[in-house]
Amino acid sequence: MTDLRTWPYWLQALRLLAVTLVAVAFACHAYVNARTKRGPSPQPRKWAYWLYFFVMSFTAALNLATLVLTLVRREYVDVARFRIGLFSLLVTASYVPLLVGFRRPRT
Repeated sequence: MTDLRTWPYWLQALRLLAVTLVAVAFACHAYVNARTKRGPSPQPRKWAYWLYFFVMSFTAALNLATLVLTLVRREYVDVARFRIGLFSLLVTASYVPLLVGFRRPRT
C-alpha cells in the first residue's frame, strides 16, 4: 500500500478530496488576509497572500478535476508528466510559514 498507483480508486478519491479541501481552506485564508491588509504602500505580505490565493485556487481546481476523473473512470488517473500531487504538497507546505506568521528575529 505504499505505492499510490496500487491503492483502490476510492482511497485515491478520499485523498484528492482532502487535498482539495485543504487547498480551498488555504485559498480562503489567503483571500481574507489579502483583503484585510491595509497600508499606504503595497506591503510584501499582502502581495504574498494574493499570490498564494491564486496558486491555491489553481491547485484546488487541478485536484478537483483529478477527483472528478477518478470518480468517473473508477480508477486513479495518474498524469506522471505533471506530478499534480507533488505540486500540491509543495504549494501547501510552502504556505505553512505564511499561515503561522513567522516574524523576523529581533537583533
